[in-house]
Amino acid sequence: MRIGAGFLRGRLLEVSEGVRPTGGRTKEALFSRWQGTLPDCDFLDLFAGSGAIGLEAVSRGARHAVLVERDGRALSTAKSNSERLAPGRCTVLRATLPQLPDAVLARAPFAHVFADPPYDFDAYEELLDQVARVLGPGGEAAVEHSSRMELKVTTTGLVLATARRYGESELSFYEIS
Repeated sequence: MRIGAGFLRGRLLEVSEGVRPTGGRTKEALFSRWQGTLPDCDFLDLFAGSGAIGLEAVSRGARHAVLVERDGRALSTAKSNSERLAPGRCTVLRATLPQLPDAVLARAPFAHVFADPPYDFDAYEELLDQVARVLGPGGEAAVEHSSRMELKVTTTGLVLATARRYGESELSFYEIS
């Protein structure tokens, strides 16, 4: 897996076994939508896996990315990738989501939040409630999920702006209501 654009373009990322990276088409759609608002923003990557999305955001101009992951192997890989490619530009945290750790709450607000839970994740409403706590004014959150599942249109503090399907994956974009 490689970084697709920005100052880290073409750099290889390590990916832990069992991690399902966001597909190239989905990733390009996400960053195409956010390209104009990434420069100098703070970015939150939930269920970060290898850290690819957070590192892509930094490569494309985000000031800082916070990568949150619960799996120890994936966390180690995300930390290694961020230290090798963007030292000092990422904070890597271990947490079991949907509950956000205090360190994330302390760094809020974030201009962009990306969440890519495992497909068997079932606490989307709680996750969106937590995201609403850390998303800044004018910010946007994107949740990647199975295209066979529909997420709620509104939740505490957030409203669904749009959803886009990319094969088996779908991105649901939320804004502050």
